Amino acid sequence: MKNKIFLAAVLTAALACACGQKMTEPSREQTIGEEMTLDVSIPVPSGTKVTDVTSEGKVNSLQVFVFRKDGVLEAEARETAQTLSLSCTSGEKDVYAVVNAPQITGVKTLDNLKSKVSSLSENTPSSFVMSGEKTVTLSGSTSVEIEVKRLVARVGIRKITNNFTLEQYRTGAAKIKGIYLLNAQSSSKYLGGLPSLTWANLHTFNSATMPNLLYSGVMDTVLNYGTPYESANYFYCYPNPTADDSSEAGSGARFTRLVVELDVNGKSYYYPVSIPSIERNKSYEITELTITRLGSGSPDDPVSSLNATFTLKVADWDEISTLTPTI
Repeated sequence: MKNKIFLAAVLTAALACACGQKMTEPSREQTIGEEMTLDVSIPVPSGTKVTDVTSEGKVNSLQVFVFRKDGVLEAEARETAQTLSLSCTSGEKDVYAVVNAPQITGVKTLDNLKSKVSSLSENTPSSFVMSGEKTVTLSGSTSVEIEVKRLVARVGIRKITNNFTLEQYRTGAAKIKGIYLLNAQSSSKYLGGLPSLTWANLHTFNSATMPNLLYSGVMDTVLNYGTPYESANYFYCYPNPTADDSSEAGSGARFTRLVVELDVNGKSYYYPVSIPSIERNKSYEITELTITRLGSGSPDDPVSSLNATFTLKVADWDEISTLTPTI
């Protein structure tokens, strides 16, 4: 009986010792990491060289995620400001910043953050969702500046000219009824890349469901022969990687198109300009659309190449991509 009691006591002591070692064993971060402060700031993206739309680069909120090299989240913070501070440990870290987005929750690893999806509706012309990242080595309190880029691309048109070749249309009543983007992407991952092709205004135009970022609103602007309409109109969509336009009527990936809808003698005609392979934070601008003939009967039906020529240059947002079509 005494032997049994003695054995039980030994086992209890051994278990207590094992549990004590497990509870007090320091983590790797506790062993090599020293707590310190990381200050993160976001430089405001520059405006365009031709048209400086300063509100396009506003920082209204900032959320920062700090990951260890194994991809596990170490710290996060969110502020309605352009700067914030976090408490971290020393060592090499991957720092990700997301600007002007709703609060992103449920992030425990870098893979979690990479899977998070943004909707185009989260953007406004004075609050575009942006993101950026930087790898830093913390040793003492550290300040880091992270350059962010907009998730959206910008598509614009600056000038529309009535240059009909036939006299009967030169003297007719031509009016611009609206300008909009067709076949636009409406979702993107916060850190870049598409979760899937999610279309807004696919194939057809419906003013009742048209997001503000994609539509000028109802217009009734007279376009007289030889007197251009000169007023910059800008639209915003998420990247569309489509490089080959589908010719099928009801399916298949489509180029995003900037469409000018014109009323000529009481009938609608469409002048779509197709833009392949749209990328984030790029600006695509039609410097002048010159109309020479009646357009297409559908906004998703490109005008014949015999009636339209243009040059496309893709550039970062601080430059201007140029399309100069003649239709």
